[in-house]
Amino acid sequence: MDIMGWLALIILGLVTIYYFIIWMMNRNKNIQNKEIMDDAIAKAMASKIAFDAKKHRKNQEKYNYIKSDDDKE
Repeated sequence: MDIMGWLALIILGLVTIYYFIIWMMNRNKNIQNKEIMDDAIAKAMASKIAFDAKKHRKNQEKYNYIKSDDDKE
């Protein structure tokens, strides 16, 4: 190979290494960002859990009322 071939190979290698390093840095940022939960998401989840618990208690009370009526008969 002549000098131009070696020069092209070295440049290609450097560009490949550069993009690999950029890809690794972005991957690490994405992994770190996934661990952090946004406050809005946490509040929405807490609201949903509270709503489901309230609904469950209401259904449980209704079930217990129906069950207590059956026992009286």
